[in-house]
Amino acid sequence: VTTKSGTNSFHGEAFGAFRDSRFSSQLPTPAGFSSPFQRSQYGGSIGGPIIHDKLFFFADGERTIQHTQVPVPVSAPFSQYSGTFADPFREGNLLGRLDYSLTKSARVFGRFSYFKNILGATFGFGYSLYDNIDITRNAMVGVDFNTGSFSHSIRFSYLKFQNQIVDATTGNSALPFNNLGAELFTSNLVAGPNLLAPQSTPQSDHQIKYDGAKVWGAHAVRF
Repeated sequence: VTTKSGTNSFHGEAFGAFRDSRFSSQLPTPAGFSSPFQRSQYGGSIGGPIIHDKLFFFADGERTIQHTQVPVPVSAPFSQYSGTFADPFREGNLLGRLDYSLTKSARVFGRFSYFKNILGATFGFGYSLYDNIDITRNAMVGVDFNTGSFSHSIRFSYLKFQNQIVDATTGNSALPFNNLGAELFTSNLVAGPNLLAPQSTPQSDHQIKYDGAKVWGAHAVRF
């Protein structure tokens, strides 16, 4: 993956997309239910010089917002509990980068990115739900330089990821038996706090990377 960098002139771009089920086909749903859907995606980037010919910046941000409804048909004798619940999705990504020209043949950069998404009521048996949250932070520094006919690329990266699963049932007035002390399960109805929540999965990674190349007559050798 290659990230854009700033240049000696300012450049930027922006985008936006909007989708709504009122203007397109409906999502497949059980008979007797409707499933409205709406998604907005937008973002932009800008880059340019801080010190002409020396120091440059680049920044990017993107956002996704989605609204959906999940139908829950319940068979007799609990059919009166049939209904829907909200299933929202939020995602954001921010990135910043600085590039510095040390010499005509050497360049160093630093980059940081932050990513987060939240999927509400992402998994449920009937009315037993949890929310899923993912957060990723990544920092990287790198240097590219030449020595004679050799070119060198060195990278150091640190990444921290965390997944969180939290209860989305307790206190949610849109769900039947939302304050039930334990999960209720029958052949026709599932309600109460989700048995998979709460839990968390942390992960961190360190990476050092080197790429080299040498021009050898009409050939290029990479290692």
